[in-house]
This record gives sequence, structure tokens and C-alpha cells, in this order.
Amino acid sequence: MNFNHLKIYTGHSLTKSIININDLSGNLQKRGFNVISTVDQNNIFNSVEMYKSGLSKGLKPIIGSTLFIYNGENKYEMSFYVKNKQGYYNLNKLLTRAYI
Repeated sequence: MNFNHLKIYTGHSLTKSIININDLSGNLQKRGFNVISTVDQNNIFNSVEMYKSGLSKGLKPIIGSTLFIYNGENKYEMSFYVKNKQGYYNLNKLLTRAYI
């Protein structure tokens, strides 16, 4: 399939979703998708589970997170995705800074 969902929330985004990673990867595989990507809010708590589950089903895992960026009184919601090991480290730095 040429189209892949990149902005799927899981149960780690409590106000957005209750999706289970194993159910998600099974459904994506069944429907012919070749990528699994999740972007929970302000965390990547599911990244290891999603990565392992995706690989076991033949799906390419893409790790991401949605962060809230504040500029004065304005609030923006932006999704960040990991391309490589350096990107994973950079996303972790952003998430750490968000929690401090």
C-alpha cells in the first residue's frame, strides 16, 4: 500500500486513544500497510513495544511524538519523527526539556 498513517495515538496518550500496539500492528499487516508509526503526546513510552511489534509483523517502525510548542500566548502542536539514531537522541532531548 502506498499510503501510511503517520499520526496514530496509542494508550500512552490517555486523552486521545486506547489503541493497543499489538492489535494495531496486526490490523495494519492484515490491511496491507508496510509502516507502523505512532506519535503519542509528549512521550515515546511505546517506542520499544511498537518497534518490536512492527518488525515481528514485517512493518517498518517509525518512532515519533507530538509536542506542544509555546510562543508567548500561542500554543502549537507539532509532530516530530525519528529518521535515524541521531534523530532519536534529538527527540529525547526535546522530550526531556519539555518535562523540565
